[in-house]
Amino acid sequence: MKPSSSNIEKDKGGRGGESPPHRKINLPSPSDLRSGQTSWERLSNTQSENRCGTDISERWYDKTTGMSIGITGNTISSVQANLSRLLTGNDHNGIIVCSQEQIDKALDVMWDALDLISNGPRTCKFTSVEFGGVIATPYSQLELLVKDRNLPGLHKAPLLRSGESIQFGAAKRPPLCLHIYDKGQQMAGKSFREKWTRIELKLSADKLKDHIGDGDNVTELVYDNWVECFFKILYSLDPDDTGKVPLVDDNFVQMLAAMKQHPDLLMNGAHPVDLYLSKVSPDRASRIKKAMAVLHMRELSLRDLVPNDPMPEPIDLIKTATGIERADKIKTNPQIK
Repeated sequence: MKPSSSNIEKDKGGRGGESPPHRKINLPSPSDLRSGQTSWERLSNTQSENRCGTDISERWYDKTTGMSIGITGNTISSVQANLSRLLTGNDHNGIIVCSQEQIDKALDVMWDALDLISNGPRTCKFTSVEFGGVIATPYSQLELLVKDRNLPGLHKAPLLRSGESIQFGAAKRPPLCLHIYDKGQQMAGKSFREKWTRIELKLSADKLKDHIGDGDNVTELVYDNWVECFFKILYSLDPDDTGKVPLVDDNFVQMLAAMKQHPDLLMNGAHPVDLYLSKVSPDRASRIKKAMAVLHMRELSLRDLVPNDPMPEPIDLIKTATGIERADKIKTNPQIK
């Protein structure tokens, strides 16, 4: 599994201990907004009182890039963007961003768009980054391995929705959050269900500084650093690599699994286990297949299910006209948002 990028949040800022440079804003005129001659639109406008007077804060959204920006006074205070959307122009994050070249290109698109409405240096401080990807492993297998574990330093138990998702660091705005969920449930077509698992890591605030910036502000996205961080945190769920999936206490299922180990065992050109499963109800056949899958992976660990190396098969999550994602071509790589 090779990680890739997704959502980013940035503050205006400089490098090291320098004072953060400001990007002076030049917003679209009211006439441009009314005529639709700009891709920007204002989402909100708030006022707050302080000792120096009144602060006016606004939130704007760019329909072309999908970016949203926060404005305080006449300067940009924050930017939120999706690297996949910046790179492709598509209104979803199904296209994988999994190289330094793609990250740099996406950020160039972001800065080009900001240059149209503001002036200032192309420097910033990252405040929140999501990093993750899709793997061709049923979610049920990962849940069995990690549901009774927790990340080091987290005292709150993970939020488990059995059969759907598990979230480590579940809170309103957690500085570190690892989310594992069944991606197949979001895809069209029965053949894709329970087949794909999404793993997402989100770092912000001090956790972002500690894991990526060595205690300092993060001012650039380095792909290799994020790959190393992703697997370090994921594998910390099982640091000794001792976790195994428990065996199924069902002699009949164990017998079917043992027969499946002999593909040359045929009856009238078909395997007897396949013949049996074709005769029972779809629900029972599905339960038996799941139980057999657990038996077959008795010697597999977390590192076996999510290996720290690239998968050869390219995959893209494609959004259909109905807004439902399909998995015709999915890339088994994690990605940075």
